[in-house]
Parts: sequence; C-alpha cells; structure tokens
Amino acid sequence: PGCKRKPENIAKYLLYPGDILVSRAGSVGLSYVVKECPESIFASYLIRFRAIPPIESDFIGLYLKSPQYWLTIADETAGIAIPNVNATKLKRLEIPLPPLAEQKRIVAKVEELLSRVNVVRERLAKVKDILKRFRQSVLATACSGHLTAVWRKRYPNQEEAGQLIVRIYQERLRQYERLCFAAKKEGQKKPRKPSNLEPQIHHTEFELEIPDSWFWTSLKDIASIKQYAMSSGPFGSALGNKDYKNFGVPVIRGKNIQNGFFFLKDFVYISEEKAAELARSHAEPGDVVVVAVGTSGQAAIVPNNLTRSILSQNCNKISVDKSLALPEFVLFFLQIEIAKNQLREKTTDTARPFLSLTNLKETFIAIPPLEEQQEIVHRVAEVFKLAEGIERKVATAVSNAQRLKQAILAKAFRGELVPTEAELARQEGRSYEPASDLLAKIKAQEKEVKRKYNKSSLTI
Repeated sequence: PGCKRKPENIAKYLLYPGDILVSRAGSVGLSYVVKECPESIFASYLIRFRAIPPIESDFIGLYLKSPQYWLTIADETAGIAIPNVNATKLKRLEIPLPPLAEQKRIVAKVEELLSRVNVVRERLAKVKDILKRFRQSVLATACSGHLTAVWRKRYPNQEEAGQLIVRIYQERLRQYERLCFAAKKEGQKKPRKPSNLEPQIHHTEFELEIPDSWFWTSLKDIASIKQYAMSSGPFGSALGNKDYKNFGVPVIRGKNIQNGFFFLKDFVYISEEKAAELARSHAEPGDVVVVAVGTSGQAAIVPNNLTRSILSQNCNKISVDKSLALPEFVLFFLQIEIAKNQLREKTTDTARPFLSLTNLKETFIAIPPLEEQQEIVHRVAEVFKLAEGIERKVATAVSNAQRLKQAILAKAFRGELVPTEAELARQEGRSYEPASDLLAKIKAQEKEVKRKYNKSSLTI
C-alpha cells in the first residue's frame, strides 16, 4: 500500500507452493513451508529456500524444525551481537538426504505422530481454562455460604451480626481512646475520629442469597481504624520515573497483581527519603491491594516477605480490621462476579478506566462470622492446593509434549523413525534408487531450475 510503482524484477521475489521461508533476523532460523500462496512476495527479513525437485519440500521443512538443525543455527549465530542467518550460511547446511520413497515415509510418519502430539497439547491447553472456571466456582460457592452449609449446622452458636457490630464498635472506640490518650501524653494533636468507628450493616438488592448469620457491609466498614487504612498511591507527579532507583523501597504496580496472586518480581524502587514523603501510600504484609487503573479491580494480598513497600499511582489498598474480617476472605469476595460487577460500575470511563479510592470504599461485601471465615479460608486453600498440583502436572506434561516433538524429529533425521529404503528393499527382494543417484539427478536439473527461476533460489 502506498507504493507508486512496482519494484524492479518482481518475479524474482514471487512465492510459490513448496517454497520455504527462513527468518534471518529476530526469531532467527524459524521456517515455514508455503502451501497455498496467492501472488505475493517475501519480506526483506526472510530468505526464500526452494528445494529442487524431486526432493520433498515438506522433508526439508521438517528438518528445519529438528534439533540437529537448531544446533547448527546456534553454531552459525554464536558470538554475534544481533543473531542472524544469511543465504551463505544456509547454503552450508548439511542435510541428511535419504532416497525419495524414504523421504515420503518419513514425512508421513512425522506428520502422523506430530498430529497426535498436537492433539494432546490442545487438550492440555484447555485445562488452564477449566481450572480457572473451577476456581471461580469454588469462590462463588464459598462466598455465598454454600461451602460451609453443613459446618454451620454443626456449629450453630455463632455470634449474631448485631452483637458483632456492637462488639467491634466498642473495641474500636477503646482503640481510638487509647490513641487520643497517647497523643495527649506526647503533646500532640488529637487524631481525627475515624469515619468507620461504628461499622454499618447495609441492605442491598444483590442477587446473592446469604445465610442469616451473614451481613452486608462496605469495604470502608471492615477497614482498620488506623491512619491510612484505606489509601491510594501518590497523586500526579508525586511519584514517577524520575524517582525510580535500582534498589531501595519496592513500588507495587498493577503488573504485580494478577488474578488473586501477588508476584514478587518486576519491581521498581525508590529511596528511603522518597518513601518517607509518601507515608500515606505505604503498604504492609496482609494489606489487600486493588488495581485502580487499566485492569482495575484485580486484587491480591501483600505477602509476609514484602515487609515494606509503596503503592504506585495505579493501586489502592485496604488494611483490614482482622477482628471483623480476614484479608484472605476479602480477597476471595473481590474475585466473584457480585464484587467484580460493582468494581466495574464504580470504574470511571476516562482516558483510562480508573477506580477511585472513594468508590472502592463504598463497595459492598457479605461478611460471615469470623470463625466461619476461617473455615472458608481453610477449605478454599485446600481445594486450590489440589488445583495447583494439577497445574504443575499439566505444565510438566506440556514440557514433555514439546520434548516428544523434538525427539520424534531427532529420530526421523537419524534414520530411526521408519524402516530405511535399503532395509525394505532387502526384505522385499527388490532394488531401489540410492540417495547418490537422486543427487546425481538433482545436479543434472540444477541448471534448468536456476534458469527457470532467474537464479533466485537457494539450492541443495
């Protein structure tokens, strides 16, 4: 598109079925056999490789995927700053060439076996989605009370919601009074009275029936009353690329939070001095971090081995009051559809989707008695442990399938996958055309092929 004239000698670059394309830069050595090709030409970063008939293009194409080939390519590209392969290097490739009939048998057998391997790999790939749906089903069952229905019958004498709210209020009030007393003793200003000192029971119209012993409340109500218990990352230019260092206090970003898991990698860091300036954005082990920008609503718990960290601009955090709720249960609830829908509705649609701290505070969550939360967390952890075990086995199977593919190709080009033409000829009492005769025919045809394709192809 946009070209005013065709390149000169365009016929030189036309592709035909059976042509093999080899990447000479970037993904060095990757190849593809052209099957059906409307009139088109190949890009400058590709080398067109054309096998001389009667050599099977598919046979050469399989060799270019074999371990033997990749070892050769590794030798050819070793010591080069930017790996590359050129036509001269490809011409030096030594390819084991059996008689034509044996080439056909090798291609047929390899394609048969690889198709089986591919079926296995496709089935294994589906397991990941199955396990994802399984986890979602477990969380939905856990956060609706169905997972612990029998447990509640066995332990019916749980603290009622109203009694729990009164107790939590009294505990928080005593805690606040202690803070006020400590401030007065040290001659400091009295701390601001927390807005969630008395947690509230909310009535909602969500399509989620919960047990009578559970109640709806907001994330703000289950947060601790300590200062900055619910906080966001720094505003505007308070934190940016200019502040990042190679070491120091790690900064939590959206990429650290994925599908309920916290990833301890890909951190950027800031100095201790900068971290002191951003006290309101500190995060501690056990805090629930919720992504606010981009993939908003993703959540995870800060692990115990991340003793000190800072939120980036695209994260919010909740320090949960553990006498009312467990961080793990809060995380479970934030991953079910009722919570996800709320977070989506509360995300503003600006240049980038954004979940504000104010809106996050008003997100509702169904809370069971603390002992039932502990039971739910325990049961979910056990089930997820089984799922993780399956994932590890699947990952091993995927790796084995890839190794099996390479083993099949390696055997094929060592002459071990199918009976050789010489062996079959002996068994059947017949003669056969050895590869040397095939090469002689190829040499005889080479001049004709070069003339036909205007000397544009690589030959064997």
